[in-house]
Amino acid sequence: TAPYVIAEVNNSDINYLMKQQNVSNIDISEHNYEPCSLDTTANTIRARTIQNNGLYGYTGYGINIGMIESRGYPDTNVESLKNCNITKYTNSPTTSHATEVAEILVGKGSTQVGRGIAPDANLFCGATITTDLENILNWFVDECYIDVVNLSMGTSQYELNEYSILSSILDYYSTVYRITVVCAADNEGINGVNSLAMSYNAITVGNLYTNSSNTANDDYLNFSSSYYNCLLPQNLPSKPDLVAPGSPVSLEYGSVTGTSYAAPHVAGAIALFGEQDMLLLVCPSAIKALLAAGVYQNSFCFVPNERILTTNSNEIPLSYIQYGAGLINCVRNSTIINNQNYDFSTLYADSTYIDFNITCNANQNVRVALAYEKNVNTVSIGDALFYDTSSSIDNLNLMIYDANMNLVGSSETTYNNLEIVDFIPSTSGNYTIRIIRGISQLNSDVRFGIAWIQG
Repeated sequence: TAPYVIAEVNNSDINYLMKQQNVSNIDISEHNYEPCSLDTTANTIRARTIQNNGLYGYTGYGINIGMIESRGYPDTNVESLKNCNITKYTNSPTTSHATEVAEILVGKGSTQVGRGIAPDANLFCGATITTDLENILNWFVDECYIDVVNLSMGTSQYELNEYSILSSILDYYSTVYRITVVCAADNEGINGVNSLAMSYNAITVGNLYTNSSNTANDDYLNFSSSYYNCLLPQNLPSKPDLVAPGSPVSLEYGSVTGTSYAAPHVAGAIALFGEQDMLLLVCPSAIKALLAAGVYQNSFCFVPNERILTTNSNEIPLSYIQYGAGLINCVRNSTIINNQNYDFSTLYADSTYIDFNITCNANQNVRVALAYEKNVNTVSIGDALFYDTSSSIDNLNLMIYDANMNLVGSSETTYNNLEIVDFIPSTSGNYTIRIIRGISQLNSDVRFGIAWIQG
């Protein structure tokens, strides 16, 4: 073992913690923590089960992952990346950060420790400063036919808790070109989430300390993992959307910690799901709904009925604000796909609601997730494209009704574009998922995805 920092805190952070009623002691001394191997973290999210599932194992074959870094490119000479399908946008220098992220995504090391989440996916890498972001995204669209993009980029260059031009660019490309975007939340704790990860359409990932085991019940959020409190008055979505292992992860290239390494666990998992069902890849919001519905059920961050309450009640639990929907579970996600328990559609501007019917068994928990997309308006002036940076969103709500059209659960937050309802059916039979337009000033066409799982 060696000393690892699990949180960087300043005096204001400590003062904030000391004021919390459920905090009795704060330990700021240095401790030794055993880093988890990539094999352990891959097992924690159940990715190894999906990879090794006999004739039906999935490894990301045929899926194109884009990786955007602010510092450089992965070193393809390290053992775990020698035999990977990696293409670079330019010939910029290599960095350890990019190498570590790439190893989690597509590593093909000789041992399980160096085997990534989607080892047979194709990886396309771009290194950027903010002015190059559009150029790399255009390369992804025009030449690489990217399915999912991973951005493990932090705060040094980006605003916290702001919907900025960078946020709107990601939302635009996600909606127009149907690219699923995965962002690291950042490592600023209660101070907030970087503006890239504040993109509505992005799947923003927090950092879980995995406690050197393959199970989820003893895991907890790394204190440095960024989150944004959706109850604050800025009218922005709650972030992160979910969590994945990132503290500390032992790779062939070294041991690392941070949301930068949690995010590629999720992006790699999406490549597995895309190989399992290519139809998913045409709707990024369906993928977000799938991930939110299929998290671990009985783990540290599962709170039954946590999303029935609205933001106006000021009673959304801290667990959701910090952990999002929960810890990604690839087996439950794969089960949703196998059972075809997901759908996607568009609520058109002249429609108030749209219904979907599902069948549920009595006395078993059901989770339903709705994710919908933010459309970004643009204006072309000459060769330049200008993006609307307004945080306004066409609001959709999620309602669940029994066979007699009695309401059994709802999620009606105003600025979140991820709504979740957990309910326990009192009787077996048909239930109705209603996607209904909430209070909105836009009334435009809104593309959305839904997913559900029982048990």
